[in-house]
Order: sequence, then structure tokens, then C-alpha cells
Amino acid sequence: MAWISQDDVTIEILNVADWHVLFTAKSHIKSDQGGAAGVADVAFGPDSTLFASAGYDDKTMRLWDAANGDALFTLRRNAAVEAVAFSPNYIDMIMTTRSPRHA
Repeated sequence: MAWISQDDVTIEILNVADWHVLFTAKSHIKSDQGGAAGVADVAFGPDSTLFASAGYDDKTMRLWDAANGDALFTLRRNAAVEAVAFSPNYIDMIMTTRSPRHA
């Protein structure tokens, strides 16, 4: 199970059998301007070997090794990343971003 801690930039991976923290993953940035959280969403892959996180303030999607919390890949976007999800076969991922409205 993944938990976004109160600092909004640390992801804690918990063992659901005893609720102990297995490891933490911290690399998203929270804005000093307040408001939105650093980590907006976390999703595990279908076989739980990977998880992804959505960075609201740093505009990134990060891919992590779920066994040890190592960061594997970072994709930078031009807008806040709000949500992430895996396809059932790991071939595709989806993320949503917040884009400014066009007049």
C-alpha cells in the first residue's frame, strides 16, 4: 500500500499485514507558494513490481521499483501531473495534466 505523507512529497510504502513502513520514496518538489500538493497521485502496476507517482508542482511522472523504492524513470511535462494509471498489460500508461484554458 502507498501513502502520501503529510509533507506532500514523501511516498511511504506500507506492509498491509502489520502497517509498518517498508521504505520511503522522496523526490517530488512542493511549491513554496502553498496550495497544491507535491505528490498528487500514486498507482501500482498490475503485478505490483512498479509504481508511478504524479508530481503536481514539479510537473513530473516518476516510475519506481516497488521492491526497494529506487527511482527508475522521470518524465517531465509542461503542466502539473494530477493522476497516473497503468494498463493491465504494462504496455501503456496514462497520466492527466492540468493545462491552462485557451481563450
